[in-house]
Amino acid sequence: TGKIVYVSITAPPWRAQLHNTGGIAKLNLATGAVNIIPFVGDNPIGMAHTADGRFTYVNDSESSDVFKIDDATNTVVGHTSAGVAGPYGLVLNWDESMLYPIGKGEGGHNIGSVVGVINAVTFAPPRQMFQSLPIELGGSASSIDHGILHPDPNVNELWISNMNGWEMIVLDLNTHKVSAYI
Repeated sequence: TGKIVYVSITAPPWRAQLHNTGGIAKLNLATGAVNIIPFVGDNPIGMAHTADGRFTYVNDSESSDVFKIDDATNTVVGHTSAGVAGPYGLVLNWDESMLYPIGKGEGGHNIGSVVGVINAVTFAPPRQMFQSLPIELGGSASSIDHGILHPDPNVNELWISNMNGWEMIVLDLNTHKVSAYI
């Protein structure tokens, strides 16, 4: 809607002593009001929002979990494994039934080359959905970090940036296979 800004917040001194201290700050641009949604891991990074504004999904790169936030109540209503180490980017598919955590390996050596899959409707752990997860990207994929959907829903592709390989990796979302390296 362009009315709210979501900001990842962390408390580095607390992270050394405690876990799950990260949060999301929601800033209302019209009123200046800020709501804090606590307990979304230690290092919340990637976010994806449903088109209707009902839910926000957040990656925690330290625990490799994904949290589901109800935007009306500003509460965490679920969390599950990202299915990849150190998720960075997070993308919803066009019908918002699947989430794709981009496995960068954040917090480690940033040598990720796989993409996870989560059922956004049931918020099921990835291992319950497909035979072969995470999705191996192959090629020179070695430090992937962000993803974006092709602008045409009929094309049904996820484009993933590979900062170490200086390329974009095109993942066909119908087959979950790489279709191109650009």
